[in-house]
Amino acid sequence: MSIAMKATVTALELFGRKGHAQMTDGPGFLASLDPARTGAEPSAAIRRAGTVTRLKDTRSPAYRFEPPHRYLDREVLYIPGGGYVNPMLAVHWDIVQRIGIAAHAAVTVATYPVAPEHHAADTIAAIDEVYARVRRNGAVTVVAGDSAGGNAVITLAGRHRASGDAPDGVVGLSPWIDLTLSNPAATERQHRDPMLAVPGLRAGAIAWAEPSTPDDPALNPATMDVSGLPPLLLVQGARDIFYADTLAFADRAARADVPVELLTAADGFHVYPAAWWTHEARTAYRRIGVFVDRLARARR
Repeated sequence: MSIAMKATVTALELFGRKGHAQMTDGPGFLASLDPARTGAEPSAAIRRAGTVTRLKDTRSPAYRFEPPHRYLDREVLYIPGGGYVNPMLAVHWDIVQRIGIAAHAAVTVATYPVAPEHHAADTIAAIDEVYARVRRNGAVTVVAGDSAGGNAVITLAGRHRASGDAPDGVVGLSPWIDLTLSNPAATERQHRDPMLAVPGLRAGAIAWAEPSTPDDPALNPATMDVSGLPPLLLVQGARDIFYADTLAFADRAARADVPVELLTAADGFHVYPAAWWTHEARTAYRRIGVFVDRLARARR
């Protein structure tokens, strides 16, 4: 573990206790959500790093980041996480900026309605609308997302697989593979995770999945048919309660002949690439850049 990662984990353990404690009470966690919560606008940093525009006429706010050095043969669609109950955070813009620069690609960001006020059908409609726009560019398309956004991009690939319009690749940063969190390993790892707790996530998943349930294969990569998925790059920290589910999903996909790359960090926390100042995060962004570049070159 790098010194920077060790310091970051220590800070999360010290200052993240309140949020972690709230998530241990499922119903209480949902009740604590501010009905007026809104997503973070593009940061000053990402505006300095390139060009940011807002897409017109979308169900939910959507944005496009174009780094100064980009190739027109590749596009990234990014779906931010938030447990399907929280909107985009300022830290997501750091991730978007670094993926765009590493991949030399424009990154379109699709936000979406969240639970408990909205449900899965609303989320899917908002994401698919923006995905269709990105696909119209005709470039190699990689969909990427963190946490719940990682869930969203994997299920998007499954949803569009039958129509022949699946993305060319999928990047999941600490993806929420199993919405039910029924794997005992998640609860067992909870004491090491400075950010997440099973009860709050599970309550959010139940509210979001309505009128279906969190084990629905259309919403849950742990129960979906993985055959025929596009190449996957999964980035996962071992302190994260999602760790065991991500490894199991990677193994199941590989056994179904899906090309899978798995990058793990022994002391990485949930969505550890957000800590861009660490060696582990820089390694993750380099891998993402190589992954996108390889897919784009294969098309030529």
